[in-house]
Amino acid sequence: MGQIREPIKKSSIEKKNKIIEKGFELMCENGYFNTSTNDIAKYAGVSTGIIYQYFNDKKEIFIEGVKNYSDTIMFPILDILKNNNLRHIRFHDLRHSCASLLLSKDVPMKAIQEWLGHSTYSTAANFYTHLEDNYKTESANVLANCLKVV
Repeated sequence: MGQIREPIKKSSIEKKNKIIEKGFELMCENGYFNTSTNDIAKYAGVSTGIIYQYFNDKKEIFIEGVKNYSDTIMFPILDILKNNNLRHIRFHDLRHSCASLLLSKDVPMKAIQEWLGHSTYSTAANFYTHLEDNYKTESANVLANCLKVV
């Protein structure tokens, strides 16, 4: 392998950042072990050789992606919680809150599955069926009220 270089020119810095962004995105979508350096190069629109000018391997791309994610998403959310005296929650808990709110507003489970990016309907349904218990109670009440009228 050649010498890893740190870009100086604006276009080179942008190219390296694009490799990090697209590589991390692809690894998050397909999984780390299901993503090759060739996949990253194609997705980022660069040659594989360009990737090896900036990184030794895809692990370095992944680590840089995690750093960017932490700096741009995770830490700002933690700051918002702290600055507003809100209890600490895991970032992943926001997904559950999102699903709960959508379900409470009668958004179909299929739409929630697609919104959250679950690969199958059953995955989403298995996670959030406990929230549908309220609907069972509401349905029973509606049915009971109908039977009272008869």
